[in-house]
Amino acid sequence: ATYMAPVSWGRLRTSLVSFAGYPAPAVAALAGIRAIQANYSRAWFVFATAILGLAILFLIRNLWGFVWTALVVIAAGTAAKLCSPEILGTVAAGVVGYLLIEAIQNAYIQLQVLKRQKGSGCDAEQIARQWGINARFVGHIQFLCVFIISGVTLVTAIRPVAN
Repeated sequence: ATYMAPVSWGRLRTSLVSFAGYPAPAVAALAGIRAIQANYSRAWFVFATAILGLAILFLIRNLWGFVWTALVVIAAGTAAKLCSPEILGTVAAGVVGYLLIEAIQNAYIQLQVLKRQKGSGCDAEQIARQWGINARFVGHIQFLCVFIISGVTLVTAIRPVAN
């Protein structure tokens, strides 16, 4: 998907919004791991469910997407009330893994798009156009950020930071 930010945003805001989408899942994964380690898995699970609920309102534009997301939100909300923190922590850890895989995969796909389809309108091209720099360079910076945040998340999951 591509978008054109409103001209009134200016190049800094446009660039920040365009840049943030790729590292966001990795940042959410890091927050999830820290929440699990701090025994806040229920709170993180409820937060993630609320974000899915907001997706229904703002992002879903087709019936299948609405039905699927609504069912997930209902199931997750019910699970948050009925399941033990240990079960929620296990499920949250699975979600964290999924977020990391998606973050790396999507940043990599953008690199492939930049390599094969110049003028695609992807986020790195939007940023590059705003600042007059190379789009592939921007894509590599985004990928590097995702990779570093994902690595920190994995290290944190394996060797928790002392509180």
